[in-house]
Order: sequence, then C-alpha cells, then structure tokens
Amino acid sequence: MDGQHVEAGDGVVVVQIQGDGNAVNVNQPHLELTRRTGLSRRIDNDPETGKPIKTDLIRPFARAIELVGREVELDSLRSWLKSEPPISVQVLTGESGLGKTRLALELAEEAATSGWRAGFITRQELTRFVGQTNLAAWGWNAPVLAIVDYASASASDLNTWFLRLVDHRIWDAPRTGSVRPLRVLLLERHATIGVGWWAETFRSGDTASPELMLNPRQPVALSRIGEPKQRREILERTLARLGSDLKLPADVEFERRLAKLTWGGVPLLLMVAAVTADRDGFGAALALSSDKLALNIAEKELLRIRNVATGNRVDRVLATLVNHLVAVATLRQGISREAVHGVIKTEAAALGYELPYGPEPLREALATALPTSNGDVAAVEPDMIGEALLLVAWQNGRRARDPVVAEDVVLSAIRRAHRADPTAVMETVIRTCQDYVIHGYREPLGWLELVFEERKRVGGKELMELANAMPESTVELRELALKISQSATKLIGRLARESSDDVHIRRAYSQSLDTLSNRLSEVGCRDAALAYAQEAADLRRELAAERPDAFRPNLAASLNTLSNSLSEVGRREDALDAAREAADLYRELAAERPDAFRPDLAGSLNNLSNSLSEVGRREDALAAAREAADLRRELAAERPDAFRPDLAMSLNNLSLHLSGVGRREDALAAAREAADLRRELAAERPDAFRPDLAMSLNNLSLHLSGVGRREDALAAAREAADLYRELAAERPDAFRPDLAGSLNNLSNSLSEVGRREDALAAAREAADLCRELAAERPDAFRPDLAGSLNTLSNSLSEVGRREDALAAAREAADLCRELAAERPDAFRPDLAGFLNTLSNSLSEVGRREDALAAAREAADLCRELAAERPDAFRPDLAGFLNTLSNRLSEVGRREDALAAAQEAADLYRELAAERPDAFRPDLAGSLNNLSNSLSEVGRREDALDMIENAARTLSEPFFSAPAAVASRMSQIVRSYLERCAEADREPNPSLVAPIVETLRRLNSDRSGQDE
Repeated sequence: MDGQHVEAGDGVVVVQIQGDGNAVNVNQPHLELTRRTGLSRRIDNDPETGKPIKTDLIRPFARAIELVGREVELDSLRSWLKSEPPISVQVLTGESGLGKTRLALELAEEAATSGWRAGFITRQELTRFVGQTNLAAWGWNAPVLAIVDYASASASDLNTWFLRLVDHRIWDAPRTGSVRPLRVLLLERHATIGVGWWAETFRSGDTASPELMLNPRQPVALSRIGEPKQRREILERTLARLGSDLKLPADVEFERRLAKLTWGGVPLLLMVAAVTADRDGFGAALALSSDKLALNIAEKELLRIRNVATGNRVDRVLATLVNHLVAVATLRQGISREAVHGVIKTEAAALGYELPYGPEPLREALATALPTSNGDVAAVEPDMIGEALLLVAWQNGRRARDPVVAEDVVLSAIRRAHRADPTAVMETVIRTCQDYVIHGYREPLGWLELVFEERKRVGGKELMELANAMPESTVELRELALKISQSATKLIGRLARESSDDVHIRRAYSQSLDTLSNRLSEVGCRDAALAYAQEAADLRRELAAERPDAFRPNLAASLNTLSNSLSEVGRREDALDAAREAADLYRELAAERPDAFRPDLAGSLNNLSNSLSEVGRREDALAAAREAADLRRELAAERPDAFRPDLAMSLNNLSLHLSGVGRREDALAAAREAADLRRELAAERPDAFRPDLAMSLNNLSLHLSGVGRREDALAAAREAADLYRELAAERPDAFRPDLAGSLNNLSNSLSEVGRREDALAAAREAADLCRELAAERPDAFRPDLAGSLNTLSNSLSEVGRREDALAAAREAADLCRELAAERPDAFRPDLAGFLNTLSNSLSEVGRREDALAAAREAADLCRELAAERPDAFRPDLAGFLNTLSNRLSEVGRREDALAAAQEAADLYRELAAERPDAFRPDLAGSLNNLSNSLSEVGRREDALDMIENAARTLSEPFFSAPAAVASRMSQIVRSYLERCAEADREPNPSLVAPIVETLRRLNSDRSGQDE
C-alpha cells in the first residue's frame, strides 16, 4: 500500500497514510492519519457457506452497505467542517453499535475527496505525536480532519495536544478564506462535561482552556434509528450484500414488531439480525434479545476460526486453546507479529497444552483467520461481537460447547494481557461490562475487579486512567466504580498535599473529590458524599480565585453538587445558598459566552428551583423553573436532537412547581408536554428514553389526579408501572427501586377510583421490593422502605385490615425514628408525617390515648420545623393540627380540640391570603373541622358561621380545578346542611347553589364522581 506525505510551507508536515502500519520517517514533527483500506475493507467469503464472513460484513471499516438513516447527523458534521474557527473540536457519543465509527468514516471519505487530509489517529500514533520535542512548531498545509476513536483512553495525550493548539499561532493569523482548518472529532460511548475523561482531555493550561475549541461545547449524542422504513432498509441492504434469497415480510405484523423492537434502532444489531435471519428466518432472529444475537454470531465466528485453524494443520484437539487465544487477541485489541509467539507459548502452557511443532502453526492459522496488513493477529470486531466472543470462550460452560477454561486460568490470562497492553485491556473490559452486565453476565465484573487491583498495585497514572475511563453514571458498575474512585482520590490527594503549589494536581484532586461525592451519594452514603462535595467546592473556590477564567465553570459545577449533597442531608437553607451561587456564576458565564454556558445555566436554574421549593419559597421556585424551561425551549429549537431530552426534564420540573402554587391545570399541561416529548424520544431510542418516559408518566398521573381526572391518572400510573416492570426484568439492579416507587403511585391511583384490593396488592408488592432492596443496601433504601410501608398502611386501612395497617404504620414510624436519630435534619419531616399516619391507625383500632400521643408528637415536631423554616412547614403544621384536634376530640378533650382546630384554621387563613389558588381548598376543609369542634362545645351559631365561611371559600371562583376538590365540596355541603339543622335555620340557597352546580357538572362529565 502506498503512503503519502505533503511538505508544509513552513517546513513541517502532516502525513496521510492509506492502509495500516506504514512507516514514515521524517525529521519534522508530523501526524500520521490512518485511512483503512486494503485488508481493512476486504470482505472474504466463508469457504463453508460461500457467503461473506459475518464478522467481515458487519465491521464498520468494511463499509459493506451504504450508510442509512444518518443524513441529518452527516449534514451537521459537514457544516462543522465548514465552520469559521481555524481549529474546532467536537465530541460524538453513543452506545455500542449505533455507528459512531461508521459515521466518522463516511465523513472522512467525503472530506478526502475534497482535498482534506482526513483519517483516524491511532492511540499509539497520538502518543508518538505528542511526544515530539518540537510539537509547538507543528503546522499543516491542507485542511485536516483527525478522528480519535475511544477518546477516553487517550485523554492525557489529547490534553497535551489541545493545550498546544490553544496557543497555536494560527489563532493570530488574519481571518481569511485561505486559513486551512483543523478539525478533531472525538468518538466515545459516554461523556459528561467536566468529569471523567472529559475533565482530563479539556483540562486548562496556563492560558486559555481547550474547551474554547469545542463546537458545540456539549457532547453530541448519536440517536438510534427511529424510522421503521430505515430499519427495514438496513435489513434489506444487509441481506442483499450477503447474497441471501430471503425476503423481508411485507405484512403489518412484521412492521409492528420491527418498530417495537427494543434493539431495533441499533444499526449493528439490525445487520446482525439480517445475517442471523439468513440462516434461521426472521421469526427466530427478531425473537432474540440483543445479547443473544451477538452471542450467536460470536459462536459462529469461533467455529469459523477453528475451521481455519484446522485447515492450517492445527489439530482439532487444540480447539479450546484456539478459542482462548482468539479471546486474548480480542481482549488486547490485537497482538503484534513480534509478540504473538510468546503469547501462544505462555497461554498453551497455562492451559496444559504441549506444542510439538512450536507456536508457528497456530500463529499462521490465527493470522490467516484474523488478518492484518503486516502479519499481526487482529481482534474480532466490531466491539459488541468481540465482547460476546470473550463471554462465549470464557464463561465457564454456560453456553460453551467445547471443554471449558477454568476461571483461575482466565483471570491469569487477563492479568498477563493487562500487563502487556494495559490501556487496550482496560477499554475492552469496561466496554464488556457496559454491554453485557445489564443482561445478567457477571463474569466481566470479576475481570474489571482484577484490572482495578492491578492498577491499584501500580498506582499513579494507571489508576487515574481507570477512574477517568469509568462511566460517570452507572448502575451495574456502581459498587466497583465507588471503590475505584476512592482509591484514585486517596492517591491524588496525597500528591496534592505533597505538591500544594501545583495547580494541575489540585485541579485533578478537586475533580476526583466531586466524582467520589457523586458515587457515594448513589449508594446512599450521604454524609460522606457531603464531606467530599464540600472539600471539592472549597478547593475549586481557591483555584477560581487564582485563575477565574479557567476555574469558574468548575466552581459552579461543584456548587451544584454541593447543593444536592446538602439537600440530601436536610440542610436545605445551605443547599439553597450553594445553588444560588452556582446559578449566579453560570449566569455570568452565559453572558460572556452564551453558546457555551446557556445549557449549564438552565441546569443550574432547575437545581435552584428545587432548592427554593424545599424551603417553601414556591413562587421563586416557579420563576426559576420557568426560566430554565424557557432557556431549554430556545436550545431545543436550535438543536432538537441535543436538547429535547433536557427540555422534557425542565417541563417535568416546571409542572411540579406550578402544582406547588396551586396552578394545577397549567401543571398538567407542562407534565403532558414532557410526557409527549419523552414518548417521541422513547419511540426513537427506547433503551435510552423508556426510563424517562416512565418517570414522566408517573408525574403526569399525579397531575391528572390533582385535577380530579382519576381514571386518566390510573391509566398513566399503570403504563408507568408496566414500563418499569419491563425495565426491571431486563436490568433488576437498575430499575427495581423505580418499580417500587411506581407501584406506590399505582396503589394510590387504584385507591382513588375505589379499587382498594388492587391498591393493596400494588402497595404490598412495592413494600416487598423495598424490603429486598433495604436488606441489600440499608443506607440507600431504608427511607424508601419506610415510605412504602406508610402507603401499605393506608391501603390496609382502606380494606378494613386495621391491625395489619397499624403494624405497617408502626414499622414505618420506627424505621424513620432510627433515620431521624442518625440524620435529624433530613428525616424529621418524614417522621412527623409517619407519626400522623400512625395516629390514624391507632385511632382506628380504638387506642385513642396512644393515637393522641402520636398526633401530639407529630404536631410538636412540625412546630419545631415551622419555627426554623416557616415557609416550608406551615402547611404541614396546619394539617397535623387538624389531626391533633380530631384525636383530642376522641378522648373528650373538646376545648383542647377546639384550640388545635382554631390554630389550624388561622394558619390556613394566612397561607390562603398569601397563595389563594394553592390553599383555599385546605382552608375550607380546616374551617369545616373547626365548625365540628365548635358544634361539640355547644357553640352552634359559631359552628354555622364557620361552615358558611367554608362554603363561601369554595363557592368563589379560584384557579385550582374544581374536580380536584369535589370530595371536599360534597363534605362541606353536607356539613353545612347539618349545621343549619342544628341551629334550626333554613340553608342559604345562594351559598350552596354554586357548589351544587359545580358538582352536578362534574358528575355529568365523569360518571362515578362523588355526589
């Protein structure tokens, strides 16, 4: 294959290589870009079937079929190439199989035909390139598109390069059309701004930040293929390239199945399904899960390679050794010709095989089956199939048809491979965990544990590389990610103390602290999470004081993390201070660089709105939530693929804050828009957005219930629970907690429509789930168990099982008392609520003195809370005082009952004066309760006046939907009629008529409503 290099005008060169492994010897600093041709493009036929080798056909570099369904993404990348800046960087993310590499390859091919030097930079080439002593002199004499796949593994080298590019003299050149642009496209599965590999890649130097070169600043997420027509086209093109006679069914049922496939939007899996269907038919192929599709292809690939080995004079008795060697080669992302003999001899000895003819026959067979241009042994590609092959070869007989390799032998082989190729093995193991642990394959977790132990033993850069490569948000790897983060933080903390004047080490330490805080929070260790979040924010405040331009964004991010941690331990005022400071910082940054920081400002405003709501400042919370939603609506209009998910999140949040100020119809509208948006997103990318859709449906259910549309609320709650049930079946560790919460919500919805036995069944299932979770991780799930038991108590009470209801209520209160003793700020509010429920349960079984004691404790607790934070806890105090009034009445202490009822009514009167839409229904209910207390002490005229006030409160127009308070309206009308009878007065028709008319209208709209 031929190489080419182009001399630049200032004596430096960019070298473009066509093919793999060509060596170019030049004295000037140069960059070698790889364009995969030759063997990389070749698709060989399988001698057994005469058809293309399946793994050849589905490799991205083979370009076996035309690119389908990526026109929008390709147009966006073309525009990026033509954009104004002389140097620009973009990050493209997406799960395995979506076609990131293929899309980048297509862009490179187009660019090359237009005079660009376009291709991929290998990890080895990037390390060599940034190690050149005179890199600062590097330039380029033509437009350059450099693509870096698996960017996380090259984070440190990328940072070295980007810091040089930020200071490059091209930025000072006149802005003319003659400027030759440099574009760097980074490909990775996951990326979160400011954390993990992103933080290392775009780490600031002594001058400007490399993030200034990003366009856009956010990672661009590659979507799934949503159009059934495009999915069908991928299947058809793959079958045609395979030379298959199979035709796609043309019936409606097939189209429906294709549209609903959970993996149907992943192009690679569609191609795999096509090659599977060629042999087994579409019925069998579409019935397989994504992991089974990949495992089937991996098994066929191992069989093919063993057949090649047999044809190259390798005895069939070595089949297990061949499997093992292919797995090792794939784990290491290929083995060089120079190293392969040693690997074969070592692994053969480990498995107990003798090689009478030496390693060469095996080397030749492997190089024939997995060829490269220079005699190396390639890895099995694409990634998803290579990872599946590791499982087939090494999963101790779960699927293996050959003699198995013992687990200790596998781990020893992984250890050897890691010591030889640490970065490649780390990458492969993490990707295997990401793709297959969610399907129940636990072996890769052990492999990752081994990689961690190896790197911890070495320490230093290797451990930090592993910590940066871990996904920022992970459920399956949560516990191990925490251990890795703890070790990395300990290591870098020691370095930071030893080099306290080194700004880069301090920056890395602050990032490590932030990551550790998040990981601790995920497993329920909230106090420890807060300690690390506080340390990170303090350190970043110091750094921002020294270098504000570089570190203000990091400080703002840390303050958001700190705010969340403070909120989780109940320090809500402090959480608000941190959230406000973060939002103010982002507002400044967005004013300076709107394109870069508007998204961060919107996220920070969402956080601020929640903090404001937690301290009872609901109008301010609504204003912040509205601003966040408006910002994200603008962003989504500009870039819908990137910002529709964020808009849906903000609308969800906005709906909660609208409901908090009593604007229930507006809240419902926002919740519905969020759910509709997420339904669209889930149709396009079900694996990514079904969880968000389920969450939005739960929220929608609450808002439908809030306006009295109980049947619709039940439908939404049921759909949410069904979705979470599917997700929990696929990934129990990730979604059992969400399923439990959704079942609690479903229980409430079933109760509201009178289906009490069904409500009890849902509540019991939720409580059982939470009990399992709390047994596994008590710190994280005891609060959920307490809440679930509280719901179960209410459901048991509704079906008349009062003793069982009392037992559940007591367990909930006892649990919460333990939690409040450990963390009073966080759990005193919950304890007050659970004591209120316990009081009701005790009353129902006739234990009135005990019921009074529980009600008094709840009210006293809430009185303390309301004294500390009146805006947040006055509504709860008013409600608990009403309960206390009822308990006092039950034990004959009527004057005390009247005093408590009067205090509750006075509180609600104040609240309704401040926020009438939110609190007038509660005021009416409290006045009704006060009327009853007045009647019990013989003050019948006063009782009548009070119930008239209650009726008048509800008969006047107010913003809240009447359907939401229909039951209360009915109760107050009945009480009014009773009070009139007691006082021997005729009811006032003008007072009752508006309420009765409202109820009549509601009844005509919905049959079964309270009369």
